[in-house]
Amino acid sequence: MVRSSSGRRPEKRGWWGWPAVAGVFVCSATLFGLIGAPSPYLLAGVLSGAVRALTAHRATSVPGPVRTGALAVVGVAAGSAVRADVVGQVVRQPWAILGGCVATLALTLAAGQLLRLSRAVDGNTAVLASIAGGASGLTVMARDLDADEGIVAAVQYLRVLVVIVTVPVVAPMLGHGQTPVTGVVSGAGSVGWSVLFTAVALTVGLGLARLLTFPGAGLLLPLTVAAGLSWWGVIPDSMVPPLLLNATYAVIGLMVGLNLSAAALRRIAAVLPHAVGMLIISLGGCAAIGIGLSHLVGVSAFSGYLAFTPGGLPAVIAVAVDAGADTEFVVSCQVIRLVLALFAAAAIGALVRRRSARRR
Repeated sequence: MVRSSSGRRPEKRGWWGWPAVAGVFVCSATLFGLIGAPSPYLLAGVLSGAVRALTAHRATSVPGPVRTGALAVVGVAAGSAVRADVVGQVVRQPWAILGGCVATLALTLAAGQLLRLSRAVDGNTAVLASIAGGASGLTVMARDLDADEGIVAAVQYLRVLVVIVTVPVVAPMLGHGQTPVTGVVSGAGSVGWSVLFTAVALTVGLGLARLLTFPGAGLLLPLTVAAGLSWWGVIPDSMVPPLLLNATYAVIGLMVGLNLSAAALRRIAAVLPHAVGMLIISLGGCAAIGIGLSHLVGVSAFSGYLAFTPGGLPAVIAVAVDAGADTEFVVSCQVIRLVLALFAAAAIGALVRRRSARRR
């Protein structure tokens, strides 16, 4: 058989490769859904992509237009959460919500410096892996900011998993009974209106991204357009259709999984001890901020804790609803921090990348 100059056999172009990936995806998505795992479609995408990366002889990636579309849909989904009631809550308690969001972002960024102790982590990777909120958006921004997508995704979703698993344990400590996580809170909504909302936000946002080019523009500009439409209530049902959103999460997971080669997994394993230390500091610090602010704002300690947990937005909101917490306060804090996190990550990432370029 003919070998390449590197000694590795050239990749066979058989038909079985991608169908096998699809089979792994379907089976794993079904399993993750049955056990109630967070973001089952994203996790299934990561697993199926990793199977492809570990078995193929040559690196494979998601086509550029598909990646761009996934980035934009994540932005629209984040922007759709900025509703009038959320903005009203911020106006009524700006110092508590904005101050708490900024404090938790600063804390997680500072804790993320522990990742820099590993040789496998550069500045941008540490920023995107450590900043609290918007795990899917930060993961999909990683490549644009020259960060390691595999490490960013691993650390971000490890934190999401820890948050979801520990909420039922923390609940009775703060005066609430154990509450199972029921999943994403979603509205019924009209499919037609949600499709129109998503189409308008994507078209305008991506159009602006072609004119205003900066790191993360493909996510941040659709987010901004969607937030404006949602806030003003121009379109009745400001939400991304669940089918499209789940497909987007699957694509994001696939993008990450395709980068999980054997070498990438070794880098992630090397970072894990530092990531655990970072998570302990982040979770403890954010809990202290949330509980401390709860006494000043006049909400329960459990509501304050949920409002500033570093990640797991859909599951946290579900827990807040089921446990009878102050849902409006929890949603406002989580959504505002999500938006701030994405903008902060783009700004800090661009700054770090510019400094690195100057050094080189």
